Amino acid sequence: MIVIDDGGSGQYIIAEMPEIPKVVYKTYLEAKRALLDVVAKFDEFIPVAYGSAYPYEHTTFEKEITNNEFALVGWIVVPGEEEDDAPSRVPVGLIKLSYSA
Repeated sequence: MIVIDDGGSGQYIIAEMPEIPKVVYKTYLEAKRALLDVVAKFDEFIPVAYGSAYPYEHTTFEKEITNNEFALVGWIVVPGEEEDDAPSRVPVGLIKLSYSA
């Protein structure tokens, strides 16, 4: 599921944004494809520098989702609500949900 990271607290938020669908995907590939489609809708997107920058220099998106059940893809930039408000960087990624029948 595509979610917003709540600042490293271990909590994830289902986005209340029309660009981000509230969908639980059946496969990792479907979810990652949808995530990349979502971030492409925004005028400004800052990707995580996996393999290059702290704290992601020794990992990949795939390792993060496998080991931590969450992987950050990057930050979408949304304009402030008022004209004078600064834009906000919103961390977006995938969370892996467990299912048992």
